[in-house]
Amino acid sequence: MQMFRRKRNWPALLIFPVAAMLLFAACGGGDSAASEGAGEGSTLAELREQRAADQEHAATEPEHEAEGGGAGHNGAAVAEHGEEVAEHGAAVAEHGEEVAEHGAAVAEHGEVAEHGAAVAEHGEAADQDAATAHEVAATAEEAGGAEHGAVDPHEAVDAAPEHGDAEPAAEEAHGGGAPHWTYAGAADRPGAWGDLSPAFATCNTGEQQSPINISATSRIGLTDIIFAYGVTDLHVINNGHTIQANVEAGSYVVIDDGRYELLQFHWHVPSEHELNDKHFAMEMHFVHANAGGSLAVVGVLFEHGERSEALDPIWEAMPHSAGDEASVHAFMLDTILPVGRTAYRYMGSLTTPPCSESVKWSVLSGTLPIASAQTEAFTDVVGTNNRPIQPVNVRDVLEDASAD
Repeated sequence: MQMFRRKRNWPALLIFPVAAMLLFAACGGGDSAASEGAGEGSTLAELREQRAADQEHAATEPEHEAEGGGAGHNGAAVAEHGEEVAEHGAAVAEHGEEVAEHGAAVAEHGEVAEHGAAVAEHGEAADQDAATAHEVAATAEEAGGAEHGAVDPHEAVDAAPEHGDAEPAAEEAHGGGAPHWTYAGAADRPGAWGDLSPAFATCNTGEQQSPINISATSRIGLTDIIFAYGVTDLHVINNGHTIQANVEAGSYVVIDDGRYELLQFHWHVPSEHELNDKHFAMEMHFVHANAGGSLAVVGVLFEHGERSEALDPIWEAMPHSAGDEASVHAFMLDTILPVGRTAYRYMGSLTTPPCSESVKWSVLSGTLPIASAQTEAFTDVVGTNNRPIQPVNVRDVLEDASAD
């Protein structure tokens, strides 16, 4: 019986070590589960901060925090209830997969956020580029407002004084608020131009102003002006101060070996320049500029007499209100040049505000006829528009004597 008992207890002896080992493993496993639960709880806390509306994980978070907090108790329960531990481990694993999927979704959401930030940054960069472009454009317009501002003369036709309305040009150059100027007003007449704005100060203080009375001259042989005028379409503008005809590129003059591109021509009634104290019925100004932006103006004087048929196409298209425009096609420029093309030359200025100086003037000695009805048609639209004579001061006025 004793031997039999020993034989029956032999399996029991084997069970105790195995049970001890299982108990030890279960305790270790409990700590591991507790550690995993704590880590999982921490992960869910972070997720809850990022996505407060995630109710699924908010509901499961306390459960896993409890798992992390009761690690020792959980380990004992694992030892006693191995199957429950296995099931709980499976649940933890399954929840871990959910957390992983949720983490992936958060990561993806983070990428979207980064993309949104990149788009926003790109939008700001676009705004900055637009602002820069706008600033550059404004700077270019301001440069065009000065007579030396444009490299391509034809790009500055409507911007520079004497190339269009001087008031818009001044507004561009000085940020708006340029004063109104006229030829006949009480406060904005030519004698007051220099007081209207600091930008116009040269109208009062300049020492080389135009127009002048051409009388005392130095007669010398000058190089003839070469006129390379062709056929062009005209863009005719009433700019509120005169009638102006802008031309297509291609026509030019050569003065003292320098080439000046023709930009436009316009009229003043009566003439601005005097010749030996004599005013003329009308004066036409051909405005040119070289590649550096320097101006050369050729003046042509008209005397009352026969009708100027060459001007008829322009007079018939003449815009009657300030700001109005018209077109004249295939106009022959050389038909409005006199036969006699010797000239009086001097350094002067624009004859409208801002009265900028360093303008190369050539007033042709030959004149053209115009009918009284034509000058009256002009003044009915524009009025008289000539600046008074300015002092010559210390300037050489050259008269071409090469024809003598």
